[in-house]
Amino acid sequence: MVEKDAFARALCSPIAGSDLSLTAISHRLRARGRPISIATLSNWRSGRSLPSGEHSLGVLTALEALLDLAQEVGVIDSGRSVQRFAHRATVRALQSGVCRVPVVHVLDADEPDRAPQVTVLEGSSVGPTLCWSVRRTYGVELLVDGRLDAGQVAVLSDEVDLHLEATQVTSAKYSIPRTANDVVLEVEFRGRRRPLECERYRRTEAGESVSPVRLDHRGRLQLSESRFDPGTFGLRWAWGPDEDQAEE
Repeated sequence: MVEKDAFARALCSPIAGSDLSLTAISHRLRARGRPISIATLSNWRSGRSLPSGEHSLGVLTALEALLDLAQEVGVIDSGRSVQRFAHRATVRALQSGVCRVPVVHVLDADEPDRAPQVTVLEGSSVGPTLCWSVRRTYGVELLVDGRLDAGQVAVLSDEVDLHLEATQVTSAKYSIPRTANDVVLEVEFRGRRRPLECERYRRTEAGESVSPVRLDHRGRLQLSESRFDPGTFGLRWAWGPDEDQAEE
């Protein structure tokens, strides 16, 4: 019952904020090839039932994209020495018990050797940590709240602070071990510095594809993938000159 209530709370707010009725949501999901009845959506929202099975999980990931639930958003601020990435995702238990989600960061050679700080926002708590300074590798294990039965899902969100200057960050990527239905990666740039030569890429067993992407009017880069096979996709960029130094 605790898991159902937690899932319902996580779903209610985005639905209310979308200004969409359950009927409209059902129609939009059907248009995306993910049919679901209004009654089932109502049961999920009220906590009477949880998504389970391959079809329900596919519907849920499409629902996340529709309601802007599942995404990774980075904020790169040239006025700060700490950069932040926020994550929100749905995980499914492969077996009954406590669900554990690893979060691992491998620092580049030119990055300060300082462990990223992970802050849980919803759905989990911080478990064991990894500190492998020789390999510049740090990580934590997120323990999903409560006990899940095999096939059940939970919504998690967290923030990761990286102790870096903005110009030390030249990419953002997402690696997926299994086929994913909908994934969104977004990077917002704040401060006077702006990136140049921005591109998006995807890397799978079939190879790597690259295409240019432009900064939008909000100062953001965004990448959305549907039915992405196991692999890595991301955004990368080069930095333009410091305007203040250029004027001097």
